[in-house]
Amino acid sequence: MRIAMIQDDWWPRTGGGPVHVKELSTALAENFEHQIDIYTRALEKDGEQYSSSEQFADGNVTLHRLAPCTEYWNPIGRATSMFTPLPRLFLNDYDIIHGHTFLPAIPTRLGKIATDAATVFTVHGTAIPSGVGRDTSKARWY
Repeated sequence: MRIAMIQDDWWPRTGGGPVHVKELSTALAENFEHQIDIYTRALEKDGEQYSSSEQFADGNVTLHRLAPCTEYWNPIGRATSMFTPLPRLFLNDYDIIHGHTFLPAIPTRLGKIATDAATVFTVHGTAIPSGVGRDTSKARWY
């Protein structure tokens, strides 16, 4: 089975979503011999770029870090991440498209409309009420 996973962030930014996606993808590849492509954003942190593809599970899981490479909170990077996976979703013959967290909702839904793939969307939780994860780099919260 061919599966596309879409996660809006990855290392060097950590959290439960990337851990879940990597563990789920690896388990599906190793236990059921599925081929999985993980689509995420190319990120920059402290001047270092994280834009290279990676492989796990003997090459059955491929992580694709899609350009543009920006800091996590960069609005251009966040906005484009909702559309950069689309050509790959449309051109590859996926059986399942599985989006995770919030921003991947758009490519997951458009993948459902434009392909024959089944879709799954998982929200891993939210920190909205607590303010955790809020971008405080340029704004002052009172």
